[in-house]
Amino acid sequence: MFEGSGQVRIGESTHLVCAGDLFAVPSWCPVSVAADTSLDAFRFSDEPVYEALGLSRTEVQCGP
Repeated sequence: MFEGSGQVRIGESTHLVCAGDLFAVPSWCPVSVAADTSLDAFRFSDEPVYEALGLSRTEVQCGP
């Protein structure tokens, strides 16, 4: 059984999440997850396919 709660920030929007919630994030949007309690979270991605094709891109932000 999945447990926990928290917030997901997708771009400029913040969403509350709890057990059983499902959300999708476009590949061009920055995303961060913060747990209020322990939070069971799983990530699925096409990233391995893009890496194998040499099409993977990553943005790294510097600073505080």
